[in-house]
Amino acid sequence: MKNASGRYRDVYLREASPFGSCEGIRMSRTELSRSVQAAIWLLIVFTLAVQVATANLYRGAKNIRELNSTNFYDVVTGKEHVWVINYYKHWCGHCQRYAPIFSLFANDVKGWSNVVQVAVIDCAMPENLDVCRGNGVKLYPAVKFHPACATVWDKGHLWETIKTVKSLREQTIDFLQGGNASKCTQEPSWPSLDATNASALAGLREEADRVLLVLENQDSYLGRELILDYSNSGTTKVFRVLPSNRALSSELKALGAPGNYATLYLIEKHSERPKILAKVSSAEGAREVFKAALNQEETATESSPDILTTTYRPLVDPSKVYKDDLEKALYLILTHEVPVHTTLNETQLAVLRNFVDVLVDYFPGSPSEHDFLGRLRTYLWNARPGVRGEDISRFLQALTNAGQGLPPLREYVGCRGSKPQYRGFPCSLWMLFHSLTVNAHATYKEGNTDEPLKVLRAIKSFVLHFFSCRECAENFAKETMNMEEEIENPEDSVLYLWSVHNRVNARLAGDETEDPLRPKVAFPPPRLCPTCRKSGRWDQAAVLEFLHSFYGQSSRPTDKA
Repeated sequence: MKNASGRYRDVYLREASPFGSCEGIRMSRTELSRSVQAAIWLLIVFTLAVQVATANLYRGAKNIRELNSTNFYDVVTGKEHVWVINYYKHWCGHCQRYAPIFSLFANDVKGWSNVVQVAVIDCAMPENLDVCRGNGVKLYPAVKFHPACATVWDKGHLWETIKTVKSLREQTIDFLQGGNASKCTQEPSWPSLDATNASALAGLREEADRVLLVLENQDSYLGRELILDYSNSGTTKVFRVLPSNRALSSELKALGAPGNYATLYLIEKHSERPKILAKVSSAEGAREVFKAALNQEETATESSPDILTTTYRPLVDPSKVYKDDLEKALYLILTHEVPVHTTLNETQLAVLRNFVDVLVDYFPGSPSEHDFLGRLRTYLWNARPGVRGEDISRFLQALTNAGQGLPPLREYVGCRGSKPQYRGFPCSLWMLFHSLTVNAHATYKEGNTDEPLKVLRAIKSFVLHFFSCRECAENFAKETMNMEEEIENPEDSVLYLWSVHNRVNARLAGDETEDPLRPKVAFPPPRLCPTCRKSGRWDQAAVLEFLHSFYGQSSRPTDKA
């Protein structure tokens, strides 16, 4: 970025890394043995694991089993209950917003544990990549239902995004009754969720010390929820009664006028007459009313755990472009976002080739990094549709083992948030994308004839096909819907992405995913570019000049503050 004299400033603290400067590492790598290179690769993976381990969105959550590559198949396979598993990435904003909902769901259905248990796995952890890929998860968050007595070959059943605790409960019940809930050779000892066909109250009295009857319509979930709520009780049993069971429903109605929506009846083993415990006129709050009437109110509205309490304060000025952030974005793209795909179809392979082409041309990296990207480009152009994500991972590791990979991974610098779930990967992606558009425009001014849309098209296609945060990708598609019509001149691509980013920041300002110590504001703020606004409006010529000084590769991105 430019200093007061207008010249680019190159700030490096080489001693900040125990390995010295990145250039020094690259020079010495060719002299290292393959075994040492493998050790460095393991160190990279370990370092990333340590960094993201602190970003667990479910630390302290009750009634949730945390899964990883070590315990996943031991926990999930061969059990006589269904697993509801949330596959998430801790840096994904949608995943962060979903965590309190999923935590409440786990508390809400804790009484269902004989039939259903709840778990999570963080697919941003390097060690978990194979598990998430093996279960066919590409977009996050993803809720999958894994059947009872599952084998290692069962990938579970993916449901559309479930936005409320109520809809999670209901879709869980739909799965239990849908025919795919069990792979067991014998029927699991689950309670029946079907309506009772008993024709008289006398036949139900001996079922348990306390028998609860829920008179409701066919499409109501209330009775089935209560059946599962009390499935662990040794003294209470719940049955559904439908109006179509005329004999039994008539006997119940004779006890008093039923509720418009549902009525709860209690039969105690030694009582002479059943009694009405509660009536409800709508589904809203019916389950809680019925359970309160039984004096066994569940803690379904228990507060979800605070998402992380460890606080990180940025040690550097985050209003700069840092080399570590760009390299980490590149690393996570190639080792997580791409390999999570089991195979790449023709379209995905073409998108990845185009994106890597753009990286080769415009990534502000060192010669060794461009050599690495060039080798990757050759590999992808020689690959065929159907290439496996696992094969790409092996190719990248082979480059690292040969001393031709990316430099050792370090922590975020400018993109480091005040807590581990803030900023991070999405921030570094924006930094990377802006750098690509700025550097492409800079080469255009030097005589390059690439069309202005080349970089933006590659970025947009990559986000739509490979960015694993489902909501983020969908929102990016909406924000760039008119991209083709709005780009006319070479500089438009730089200003267009800048404008999109500011619109995204405005939309997310105040959102629960926002870093409270780094609130989202229009960029650049006046302190960084006092000339970028005139009379309260953007001066786009000044903004363009600022973006070139901030993101341009004429100055190596800052390594450390």
